[in-house]
Amino acid sequence: MQTVQQKCRALLLMVFTSLLLLTGCLEKMAPGAEVENDMYDGPDKAALQEFQMTKDPATGTVPKERLIAALDQTLQNRQTYRGGDPTTSLPLLSWIERGPNSDVVGPSNGNTRANAGVTAGRIRAIMVDSADATRKTVWVGGVDGGLWKTTDITVSPANWQLVNDFMSNLAIAAICQDPTDPNIMYVCTGESYYNADAVQGVGVFKSTDHGVTWNFLPSTAAYKNGTRILCDFQGNIYLATRGSGVLRSTKASGGAVW
Repeated sequence: MQTVQQKCRALLLMVFTSLLLLTGCLEKMAPGAEVENDMYDGPDKAALQEFQMTKDPATGTVPKERLIAALDQTLQNRQTYRGGDPTTSLPLLSWIERGPNSDVVGPSNGNTRANAGVTAGRIRAIMVDSADATRKTVWVGGVDGGLWKTTDITVSPANWQLVNDFMSNLAIAAICQDPTDPNIMYVCTGESYYNADAVQGVGVFKSTDHGVTWNFLPSTAAYKNGTRILCDFQGNIYLATRGSGVLRSTKASGGAVW
């Protein structure tokens, strides 16, 4: 058993330790005190970040009633679309093969591949041609098979044409069209998903004659792994890459400067 003296000594030690901790906290809270940059900010900072991410900028509050409504709608949709009431459930989507799986093969088409084999490979890019009022003209890009086009996506099998098999790089990652001038089109090249069989690109190609001819943009030579390329309503171009971030080129520049 502890003696009275030992208990007093332990109590004094606890009080002294508490005073030291309190003094340190007061020093940190003093005006002008250096703020310690800890790795972990604490639950208060985490709660503040969560609030900033979920609040409505217009009201400055978290719209909890909208979250509850969204959860209810999600549960309702899940019940409807996944085997709920058979009288209201939507049927499963039906997919029909549209290609592209081949083009005209043989020497007459300049196809010198072994056994006249033709394929688009993995397709990551697809674009409906805005210049076609019927919305039947579609462009697709294969990450190792170049750029393809069909003028009627509704037929099966669709008739696909290999647009350009002589680009310096056929790893098409994305394609876009200038809304202010549908004749202006861009494709970026290279895979950026760290897959083992990724095909490296060379940059961005541009067409000013609605995809008939394509020219390489030397300003993009460093952007060998494109992810997305888009045009806004004013014709400015945005290029997302792996390694170089997101870049912008103005309509006036047309991809010459980023």
